[in-house]
Amino acid sequence: MGGSAFFRHVNLNSGTEMKIIFPLIISCIVALHGCVEVPDGIERDNIFDPKAQFDDEPPLAAFTVSPKEGNTWRTTFTFDASASKEKEHPEALLYYRWDFNGDGVWDTKYSLKKKIRFNYQYVFDILCGPVTVYMEAFGARGLTAIDSQSIYLYFYPEAEFDWKIDLDRPDYIYFDASLSTNCDPEDKYLLYRWDTNNDGEWDRGYSENPLLEMEFPNSAFWTVKLQVKNRYGLESTIVKQFPIYDVLADNKLVAFYSFDGNANNMIGDSLHGTVHGASLTENRFGKPNSAYYFDGVDDYIDMGSNIALKPQKYFTISFWFKAEALDQPLLTSNYMENEDRYGFYFYVDKYGMINFYIYKYSSTAPHYDSPRLVPDKWYHIVGVKGDIYSHVSIYGSKYDTYAREGGIQYKSRGSDAFNIGRVKGKYFKGIIDDVIIINRVLSVKETDVLYHLRN
Repeated sequence: MGGSAFFRHVNLNSGTEMKIIFPLIISCIVALHGCVEVPDGIERDNIFDPKAQFDDEPPLAAFTVSPKEGNTWRTTFTFDASASKEKEHPEALLYYRWDFNGDGVWDTKYSLKKKIRFNYQYVFDILCGPVTVYMEAFGARGLTAIDSQSIYLYFYPEAEFDWKIDLDRPDYIYFDASLSTNCDPEDKYLLYRWDTNNDGEWDRGYSENPLLEMEFPNSAFWTVKLQVKNRYGLESTIVKQFPIYDVLADNKLVAFYSFDGNANNMIGDSLHGTVHGASLTENRFGKPNSAYYFDGVDDYIDMGSNIALKPQKYFTISFWFKAEALDQPLLTSNYMENEDRYGFYFYVDKYGMINFYIYKYSSTAPHYDSPRLVPDKWYHIVGVKGDIYSHVSIYGSKYDTYAREGGIQYKSRGSDAFNIGRVKGKYFKGIIDDVIIINRVLSVKETDVLYHLRN
């Protein structure tokens, strides 16, 4: 393989010692068993000594691991191959390469470095457990030897949690951290602690119970932090922020207008409202700049004409309002100035009853049978449209169900598709807050949950 050499002994198969007199080999090392190609990473001049005599035996391969026991939680280990040597010539140079996870693939090229540090945490998809490390020593005659050592890896656990609602206890939410895992799937031991408002203080200390029961907070978004710890003291932390209505909407939340400082959709980068005259005011909890006041003259909020705000067969719309007078519009989708009627709208009539109109081809489905509401009092309204039936709820209790099969007819009118605070030239006087659109039918129990979410 590229070159020639002269030998003292001619019988290459005799097993006797052989001394190279004048090497001319460029790309291989001559051994008793033939010409050995120089592997990648090896400099031939460093390893080849023409004056030395070697048995046709592989070198001694040996290495140690630090930490010595190899069962610490650490993921960084030091491997030392200093004990490796040529048996007859311990001063001869050796080259080393490593397979750190025992998969049969060498993770390094040959190198003269006897010591090497390796961190398992960010390299392999190893979770934990026993791992066999291999080291191969390459000797002066082109012969190799392999040593192996076992280590045991402990990695950090992985924190994870989900949440759910018990419809029989609508004012509580349940967090479930049983989704958290150890690196060893057979090891189920974990401790859990919670910071339920992400203020840096643990509201519940470490416990073996992965479940946490909490009352719903009075906020549009909830930030919760979970930390888990395994039996070796290793910890993992996860922080999640979510709109509290997402819990109930089952990922079908279209828009959420909390009116906390503006009329933006809190769950996305679109469907924002444009305010015309309405002013920020206190919400039902007395928090400033957290609801909109309408003067009853010309104030309204234009939500735009996006198709997402034109639900068809299935939807739920929830909002809070406090009217200064009766016989007023609340919110509408796709109203018309003439006698043609499309979409839907909510109206509180002169008797103080909620009207929830659904239009289909100029026919209406009104709802009148609700309690008589009074001015200057906060009310929570939920309108639900299903495939066949629809109903309206006030603070969690259903009033009147109307049969109306099929979808809703809409007609595009530019920015007039969805308005808050006006309908057909009439304007609302009072406060509106927390408008929610869900592309799903909520049950009566679920509307009760919706009431408790921010009350």
